[in-house]
Amino acid sequence: MRLQSFLAQAGVTSRRKAETLISAGKVKVNGEIVTKLGLNIDPATDKIELIEKSTPRTLEIQNKKLYLFHKPRGIITAMSDPRGAKCVGDLVKNFKTRLFPVGRLDRDVSGLLLLTNNGDFAEQLAHPRYSINRIYWAKVSGKLDRDKRSQLLNGVNIALKKSNFKACAKAVHDLQPSPRALELLGKCSSAESYLEITVAEGSKHFVKKILKSVGLPVQALSRISFGKFSLGNLPVGEIIDISVDLERSN
Repeated sequence: MRLQSFLAQAGVTSRRKAETLISAGKVKVNGEIVTKLGLNIDPATDKIELIEKSTPRTLEIQNKKLYLFHKPRGIITAMSDPRGAKCVGDLVKNFKTRLFPVGRLDRDVSGLLLLTNNGDFAEQLAHPRYSINRIYWAKVSGKLDRDKRSQLLNGVNIALKKSNFKACAKAVHDLQPSPRALELLGKCSSAESYLEITVAEGSKHFVKKILKSVGLPVQALSRISFGKFSLGNLPVGEIIDISVDLERSN
């Protein structure tokens, strides 16, 4: 087995990013730092270690795991935070399997967050080149009209990743009030409205930026699906194991 494949199956990262770890001298094989890519190893006999904060951690191939998490607002999508803010890592630190989030959700955004130990699966969902759809429900100031909808579908200019970027929605339409919308987004005033928007980009504040650009500033936002995975009626703060779906997707 190639060393980078082993790292992905051990829940460290994707094979592509594993190559960066190897080149940086962060991986040991049988006590020796390895920087050469493409090394073949035997998981049954070779000892593989990841150097984390100068302390090596022995790695083993793990069963592929996938969890759905209804992230509340106020939780950072990170495994730790140097300032001590509450983050995803705090919620899964006692799980037997080391998990990490697939992509991200802004701190003030609630909704579906996938947690896995499979780096390749995470990359296939989150990397921009795969253009996986994300569906959000939003409460916005203002109303969606034909002109604003057209702008969103045809593309608007926003600042993204230190440059101007023409961004568009894959779909957008009004969302009728419902008990679930009220639960996720809060009550709408007469000057506000609910809408559903589909995008294929997961950059920081992406949905907020494109909606603000057409005069629909976001007041509350929740992700309800990511690829084929849906939030459904999962309560806020709940985490459920759907690992069987990860096996079926490979």
